[in-house]
Amino acid sequence: MKKRHLIKLGARLAGNTLAEVLRKAGGPPLHRPKRIYLETSVRCNLKCLHCGKWQAKTAPRQLSVEEWSRVITGAREWLGPYYLSFRSAEPFMDAGIFRLIKTAADLGVVTRCTSNGTLINEEMARKIADSGLSSLSISIDSLRPEIHDAGRGSPGTLKRAVRGILALRRLKTGPKIYINTIVTSENLAELGEIVSWARELGLAGNLFQALQPLGSSWRRLWPEDAGAVDRALAELREAKKNGAAIVNHRAHFDAMAAYYRGTAAPGFRGTCSRLFSVSVDVAGEVTLCPEMPSIGNVRGSGLRELWESAAAAAVKRRIPGCRANCFVNTCNTEPSMGERLGSYFILFAGKL
Repeated sequence: MKKRHLIKLGARLAGNTLAEVLRKAGGPPLHRPKRIYLETSVRCNLKCLHCGKWQAKTAPRQLSVEEWSRVITGAREWLGPYYLSFRSAEPFMDAGIFRLIKTAADLGVVTRCTSNGTLINEEMARKIADSGLSSLSISIDSLRPEIHDAGRGSPGTLKRAVRGILALRRLKTGPKIYINTIVTSENLAELGEIVSWARELGLAGNLFQALQPLGSSWRRLWPEDAGAVDRALAELREAKKNGAAIVNHRAHFDAMAAYYRGTAAPGFRGTCSRLFSVSVDVAGEVTLCPEMPSIGNVRGSGLRELWESAAAAAVKRRIPGCRANCFVNTCNTEPSMGERLGSYFILFAGKL
């Protein structure tokens, strides 16, 4: 991504933060979305205990590659450089994903995917690098095959994910690689070890997520010992304080600890990130929050028109009063300005 595009994106992120401050002071919403999420596929090759995506039926009338390309291009014309995340169940099962990533990258858009990593071999690693993808988060929940593979519902999953990481690392170009870990009852004792492992491999950093009540088997992974969760998160806070490249900010960990205790700790209810993002699903339906009504479909209207619509305004009014715990890592928490800048620095490090 070109330096001038990153500078423009940084300026817009700062502008959105100012707009957020004004909105809290009672002013009207002035911001535009800073993140766009595209769900280009619901297909997945694993059967994770914490996810129900693999059980989803194929959506009718899925958007074509050409339609997705128009969404990406239209957003660039409206927003300038922006932050685009492909949030498909397993994005690399979608044959058109590389064309979409390249379309966005060529426009100066910061692109990100989250993958289970199991499909990445030498050939796919080269395709990923050639697409211009900015960053890739690969899911590693444990360094022990018996734990990771069980949670992901398939034997050999850890081995294949590590193979994919190493294939990408052998290339001289390619995306920044992050390790994405869900905090469960099975891995509390090794979260710090996962951070050290990522650092030893020369990866960009770590992200930690709270277990969500999704799918049919998530309760098997729920940590009943809240004290053990607190100790594990305290270790991560200390590691971050000592320089570990952990993307989560302090408020994320505070919210996560409260979430696992089933309480609302002070500062837990912050600004929901859904006020600053737009999601488009496989059929083109657009939402600000997945728990609230669609604001329209990209087949009938552009993202700007939908963002500025009466339907969107109604959802934006509801979001600040929401008390759901969904997406606890990015919703209901409000980092300090310094923590935001620190997270942005980690995400964009090496791109300037």
